[in-house]
Amino acid sequence: MTLTQLETGWSPHTPVDDTLTRRFLLHWSEACQAIATASNGRILSTPLLRAADAGHPNGWFNVAVLLQPMRPDNVRKILASVDEFVGGSSTGFQLWSLWPTPDLSDGGWELLGYPPLLARPPAPAPERMPGSPQVTPVHTADQLASWEQVAIEGYPLDDVPQDRPGVIADPALLEDHRFRFWIGRDAGRPVSIGALFAERDLASFILGVTLPGARGQGHWAAHAAARLETVADRWVAGVFSDYSRPLAERIGFTPLTRFTLWNLDR
Repeated sequence: MTLTQLETGWSPHTPVDDTLTRRFLLHWSEACQAIATASNGRILSTPLLRAADAGHPNGWFNVAVLLQPMRPDNVRKILASVDEFVGGSSTGFQLWSLWPTPDLSDGGWELLGYPPLLARPPAPAPERMPGSPQVTPVHTADQLASWEQVAIEGYPLDDVPQDRPGVIADPALLEDHRFRFWIGRDAGRPVSIGALFAERDLASFILGVTLPGARGQGHWAAHAAARLETVADRWVAGVFSDYSRPLAERIGFTPLTRFTLWNLDR
């Protein structure tokens, strides 16, 4: 076998389940493309990357996910594909790479950081603590609008108009069985949210937010338990902040690697 025939782990013919990280790359890109499709946005799939433009003003879920590392023989092709796709967008945009990248700042990109990817093997969900906040599933468009409002206020997503429900989470997502959403309340008021995407024998935490006044009251753990209860038979992964990473490790998540994350304001 010659060197060129060796499996790299990222060729177009590499099996989805070659590694957990490869499965997550395809899984995460499918989640972003599904969100864009629900919003009548744009998607792009090539052997080098998958991209989605949901049209969100702030760039959240407007992403290009690299399926191969940037190397001398493909970096120009990757950047040309991204630039052409981003050129049709009037919103912010993110570039996710599982591998280190060259400096992209000359092209207007800003390095956001290196968020960690964690994963948890199939296992029972952690027990909910007595008196922990109650979180309930989202089933209706009105409930999803409340979910979205918490995301806008708590993340915060300053560029998203608060008077137009469906900008971040289109009600069409409620018809996609791969997505699930939860809301946590305090005295009846929505104060926390969680979301799960399940595809390719893998589930992932795709967004979790608690409003500042409700933090430190157990909402993060309550949402984690609710999500894990629905997928106890699957691997679960997620890209966490370094702030929430210790909480994830406490309930069985293990750090795998870090992404390189770039942002481009339009």
